[in-house]
Amino acid sequence: MSDLQILYQKIANLLDEIDFSALWPDFHPFPFALYNQEEVVIDNEKRPITPQFIGNTAIKWEESWLAIWNIQDASDNDYQLLTAKLVHEMFHAFQYEQKEKRFPNEMDGLRYGFSALNLTIKYQENLLLGELSRHFTNTKWDEFIKRRNYRALHFPKQVDYESKIEVVEGMAQFVEMQALKQIDEQVFIEEHNKLLLRLLDQNRLLKIRHLSYDVGTMLLLIMDAQKCSFKHRIGEETKTIFAMLSQPSADVNFDFKIDEQIESLLKNDFGKKQAQITKVLETGKSVNKDFKIIGFDPLNAFIIDPYLYNPHFVMIETAGQREIIKQTVVCELSADFQGKTLYLSGNLN
Repeated sequence: MSDLQILYQKIANLLDEIDFSALWPDFHPFPFALYNQEEVVIDNEKRPITPQFIGNTAIKWEESWLAIWNIQDASDNDYQLLTAKLVHEMFHAFQYEQKEKRFPNEMDGLRYGFSALNLTIKYQENLLLGELSRHFTNTKWDEFIKRRNYRALHFPKQVDYESKIEVVEGMAQFVEMQALKQIDEQVFIEEHNKLLLRLLDQNRLLKIRHLSYDVGTMLLLIMDAQKCSFKHRIGEETKTIFAMLSQPSADVNFDFKIDEQIESLLKNDFGKKQAQITKVLETGKSVNKDFKIIGFDPLNAFIIDPYLYNPHFVMIETAGQREIIKQTVVCELSADFQGKTLYLSGNLN
């Protein structure tokens, strides 16, 4: 057996020990696959790699859903953590199966609109979540709710995008953490502490999608610790996690002072992103053609009009034909998000 098959069997054995029904109502295991650049292992059988195996996610496979994970070195991975990560991806398969209604529009994430004031208040929310995780009080919870409601009034598009990521990814990561708790409670505690540290890291504000995973997860962990009822039937619920746990308010007044360090972070990050785009434009190969953007990496892609920067891959459609480009690519876009020119870096992934 290959290293990948040995790892697959360890994970399969551990998955058999997990009580999925305790993680979320009606949740159940799904088939899973491990893959690398050369091969895919499904049901502990090796198969040739195919183009649809990209990233760590859930894909449609033989009329069902398949959780997949990209393994770089099968002999050097913590199979307990990997098992929990695959439960996370299985939960996405479950969300698709149950017809989850709260998926975000990832184009909204590209056009999030970073504001120093918005992120200043959001960071205060993160600090409060950290305090609530260590010691819950109604006063701190009210302070958190007030700040989120203020942002919902003044930054509605940003909060709407965050809240939907908190649902789709925050719930999946919460289930991942609960699975890890069943596997090894000490490892769960270690991962919980890492989650707290990520919330306190201001640099994470620059990766709003990543951060929203953790905020959604922490909200649910706090509610779980407080014995609050929040688990629901996916596909039937339309409210976000935050909407289920709070009431909107139009009477929210604060006098916020922008955090200068956050303001500086935003300026530096914008400069770095501009430099990344410029490098590909100046050194890459340009291809002029009309195309549609079909898929991209929402965790790492970014836009500075009119350019979409894709560090790992992009999927495009030209004249009805789809193509996956696995390298760093800059796409020049028109106002209606249609592609006009591709700039290929030549750095294959």
